[in-house]
Amino acid sequence: MSNKVFDLLLVALAAIVALIFNLSGVENVVLRAVLGILLLLFLPGYALTAGLFHSRDIDLPTRIILIFGTSLIVGVVGGLALHASPWGLQTQSWAAFLTAVVMVGVGVALFRRLRPAQEMSPAPDARRVQFDFTLSQFAMMGTALVLTLAAILIAFNNDLNQQYSGFTQLWIVPGEAGIAEVGLASGEHTPMHYRLTIEADGELLIEDTELTLQPDERWQTEITLPQRYTLVEATLYLADRPDEAYRHVTLKG
Repeated sequence: MSNKVFDLLLVALAAIVALIFNLSGVENVVLRAVLGILLLLFLPGYALTAGLFHSRDIDLPTRIILIFGTSLIVGVVGGLALHASPWGLQTQSWAAFLTAVVMVGVGVALFRRLRPAQEMSPAPDARRVQFDFTLSQFAMMGTALVLTLAAILIAFNNDLNQQYSGFTQLWIVPGEAGIAEVGLASGEHTPMHYRLTIEADGELLIEDTELTLQPDERWQTEITLPQRYTLVEATLYLADRPDEAYRHVTLKG
C-alpha cells in the first residue's frame, strides 16, 4: 500500500468503525466513548485538512490546530443542521453526518495525492502555510477544547443514563360488566421479580401475586370489581424490596 494514501485509508476505516459501533448499539461504554470522541474531534478535521492542503504546505503545529479546530467547527455546524432537520440531533444521525464529512475529505485528498506529480506542483509564488500563535492564544484554544470535551462528556453521560434506565409500566383499565384489566409491562434490562397486590376500598382482591417478567415481556389479567366501590388500588413491589411500593395506580368508582 502506498504511503501516500495509508493515513487516509486508516482515517476512513476508523470513521466507518465508529459509525458501525454507534448504529449497532454496542454496550461497551469505554469503546463507544473513545470512538465517539475520535469521530468528533479528530477524524473530520484530519480528512478535510488533508483534502485542502498538501502535507508539505503546513508545519506540524499548524496542522494539529487545523485538525482540531476544523473538527470542532464541523461538529458544531453539523449539530445545528441536524437539529433543524427531520432526522434530529441524535447519536446515530450525528455519527452518520461526521462519517460522511470524513469520506468527502478523504475522497478529495485521495484525488489530489494520486494526481500526476506535474499537476501537483505548486505555483512559483505559493507560500508555506504557517500561523504564529502566542501563548495566550494557545491557552484560549486549550480552554475552549477542554470546555467542549466537558460538554461532550456531560451529554454522553446523560445519553447513557437515558439509554440504560429501565422502567416498568403498571395499569388498571375498567371494562364492561364490572370487569377491569390489570396489566404489567417490563422495560427493564434484566429479568424482574415482582409482587402485585390489588385492593378495593381496603379489601384485598388479589393478594401477593408473584410475577417474573423478562425484558420487554407483558402480563395482564382480568379482575372482577365489587358492585360498589370508591377506590381500587394496584400496588407493585420488587421482590428484593418488599416494603417499598415500586408502582402504584388507582381506579376511582
